[in-house]
Amino acid sequence: MTFRIYNHLDQILLDAVVNDRSERVREVMGDDYIELNFSLAKLLQNNTAPTPPINETIYSEGVEWTGGYSGYDFTADFADTNSPHDGTKQTRIHLNSPQYSGSYVKFTNPAGAVILQDGYLKLWIRSSANWYAGATMSVHFLNAGAAVGSVVNINAEAYGFSPWNPTYQLLVIPLSHFKNTSFVADELRFKFGGDWDSTPLTVDLDSIELDYQSPSP
Repeated sequence: MTFRIYNHLDQILLDAVVNDRSERVREVMGDDYIELNFSLAKLLQNNTAPTPPINETIYSEGVEWTGGYSGYDFTADFADTNSPHDGTKQTRIHLNSPQYSGSYVKFTNPAGAVILQDGYLKLWIRSSANWYAGATMSVHFLNAGAAVGSVVNINAEAYGFSPWNPTYQLLVIPLSHFKNTSFVADELRFKFGGDWDSTPLTVDLDSIELDYQSPSP
């Protein structure tokens, strides 16, 4: 097949589609080219921006994904009303002793969700006290009980987080940091590990969502 270059070819093709002049395309291009490029012309004619994926709220008022927790001397209240960031409720995690390692909170959606890499996991977080240098909160997705993709660790200065700041802070984690392709998940888990202070503290989480429509921060 011989390749040819034409001036203003896109205008010729569009004219053919809009005005039903398929013979004009055949005249200019020949039979070898009409099927492929006629399809391209239709795409050009209907060149509208694709509808962006819909954001999904994981936690806002405790009625979205279902909250749960597990751990020693560790509890979580998914309907706490003590100064939430947005709305009337927040998730308050009570870490009552230094033996938090392996304790976690989770948010589950039995129907599952497709997690697209071109987006962000956004959440607001607040800590009642500073974290030891070795303390960390890992974030990861699961599906049917099995981890999917990579674990993202949140500690001092990760994604701009300052645990010594007692006010709510926004964390924005690119979903590509979990996995560089789209995937299905039915659970989002926040797991506590490392070296924690013996002083009881609380960690608040609020407004957790999968955001596909905001520009890159």
